Amino acid sequence: ADIRRSQDLMTYSDPDEFADNTVCFIKTTRNLIEKHAGFFDKFTGDGFVAYFNQTICEKVNKDYQDCFLSFIREEREFADAHFKKWKKKVRKLSSTKIGLAIGADLGTVAFNNMQNHLVAVGAPIVWASRMASAAEANELLVNNILYSALEGTQDLSFEDRSFQTKA
Repeated sequence: ADIRRSQDLMTYSDPDEFADNTVCFIKTTRNLIEKHAGFFDKFTGDGFVAYFNQTICEKVNKDYQDCFLSFIREEREFADAHFKKWKKKVRKLSSTKIGLAIGADLGTVAFNNMQNHLVAVGAPIVWASRMASAAEANELLVNNILYSALEGTQDLSFEDRSFQTKA
């Protein structure tokens, strides 16, 4: 996921306000990921990487797709309110929306411990990053594989999007 227009938030917000809002965003996001049996990997400066692993979710008797969707619903609700409140204290607003853009994919990720540093490798990470780059503020963008897995889920609606990725 990526915060759209984070540079504007940083440039046109009070530095303390920017720091406080960023810390609140990442703390709440981490708590929501944990609440829904997800695995927080890292904060990227203006976004984050998280995983909803089938094995981890099964250990708490939950389906990983349900965990992911529950997280997404709560994260979007939180992020929408958080950025709406934050924007009220920004000196200059961009014509482009401020908010959270989320990209997601489905597949196998390998986790390796390299000198006490977690390294995650897999095509889903690359594709989720590409989806996040193409998503607009307040949007969740999934590729065809995840769409096929979620198609038919009640209370979800999808629309086709065409765009170019790096590949």
